[in-house]
Amino acid sequence: MRKIIISIIILSAIAISVPSYALEPFSSKSAVATGSIVGWYIYEELESDDFEVYKQATTPVGDDFVAITAGDYHSVALRSDGSIVTWGSNRHGQTETPEGNDFVAIAAGDYHSIALRSDGSLVGWGRSDFGMIDVPEGNDFVAIDAGDYRSLALRSDGSLIGWGRNGAGQNEVPDGSFIAIVAGKYHSLALTADGLIIGWGYDNKYGQLDIPSGNDFVAITAGVHHSIAIRTDGSIVAWGRNHEGQTDTPEGNDFVAISAGQSYSLALRSDGSIVGWGADFDIPVEDNFIAIASGGMHSLTIRLEKVNNIPIGSSYSSLSVCEPEIVEVEKIVYIEVEVPVYYDHDDNGHGNDPDRRDPSNPGKKYTK
Repeated sequence: MRKIIISIIILSAIAISVPSYALEPFSSKSAVATGSIVGWYIYEELESDDFEVYKQATTPVGDDFVAITAGDYHSVALRSDGSIVTWGSNRHGQTETPEGNDFVAIAAGDYHSIALRSDGSLVGWGRSDFGMIDVPEGNDFVAIDAGDYRSLALRSDGSLIGWGRNGAGQNEVPDGSFIAIVAGKYHSLALTADGLIIGWGYDNKYGQLDIPSGNDFVAITAGVHHSIAIRTDGSIVAWGRNHEGQTDTPEGNDFVAISAGQSYSLALRSDGSIVGWGADFDIPVEDNFIAIASGGMHSLTIRLEKVNNIPIGSSYSSLSVCEPEIVEVEKIVYIEVEVPVYYDHDDNGHGNDPDRRDPSNPGKKYTK
């Protein structure tokens, strides 16, 4: 085995620090982790009657998904080839997926969605009566998110732009330079390069804008009336409305991703397991997940299936999972990964067992 340092350009505010196997899929210098999607409803009664009609938790087939996002009654996923898949309610055209395979980030609002293309431009679809899909022009966008009837984007210079419904000042974005953004239902948060959180929007009736002190934050997320953040030590802090326990955060310092729903919260640990708190629901009991997303009444996760298109558990998929190592909190995250080295002893074009060397004939070296 040999260790390499992989740099990841963060394009989404969903997860700023990630497990070592959940790597940026569009960088030629990184391993590509893909998986299948698992979905579930927050309340058991939603598994029938009207909510089941929308099928927002009935996930598409495939093991090549790299990103997920959940709206109120629809869901969006990104495949490793850069194409988008949508499902759930289409009452407002929110599942009429745009064509193309050059997408690098996705975000779902209540009844609309937006996506970021590899050239830095945006596209929007779904409900449009408040102008939330009338995306701004330009090709300098690096991150996106969507709230109820509004959208939010981060430019490459660190500035913000918001559009759509502005009834509570949600689009009155702060000045400054930021590295991550998140749009809750009625409020928004942004993260600066030095680890500070800025909030704006709804009138703070529930304290969702009472940002905790400190400049050691690395990830943010916002629900309806509550907010969550991860500190550099891997611990979680939450604030805002707590009528269903959605801000009663779990203990531990091994969290790498967070997602806030309507009245519940999700977090992903470094071992790939999921923790949930708040509204009554059951979560998958496994430890091989690489992404999480909270919608209005349903949630999604990606189960790790392949690394570099090699199925997990096969003889060629011995990529080791290690603890995430964040070298610096910037737009680039550095992660240390163990990669097996293969040698071709008989020069037949196929690598043999890892690290099996013949001093007299080392053969050609391959890194799988």
